Amino acid sequence: RRRSAGSQGAGPPGSMLLADTSHLQSAVRKAEIERQYSHLLLYLDRLSAITSQAVLVAGFSIVGLSADSLQALGGDADPGSESSADLCTQVYVLLTASATALSIWGVWT
Repeated sequence: RRRSAGSQGAGPPGSMLLADTSHLQSAVRKAEIERQYSHLLLYLDRLSAITSQAVLVAGFSIVGLSADSLQALGGDADPGSESSADLCTQVYVLLTASATALSIWGVWT
């Protein structure tokens, strides 16, 4: 029997199918890696936006704790009397310090 000229050097009968399957599997793996990479970039962009906002809030909170702001809250109350201005000042300091702490915690996590 004679072999046809086209079948010389062609490997085993299923080698082309195996090569196509391997190529498709590698293409699927590459697409999955690209999808995961784009998700990672999306999460990093979100984290960057949240961090920027947290830094701004922390900066404004620290400015809110300055002596001028606290003195403006105190008003013209008598130094020896307990007044609602003192309570407002304490609440203001507590809320500003909480906002600063939460913002800094958001930056570091």
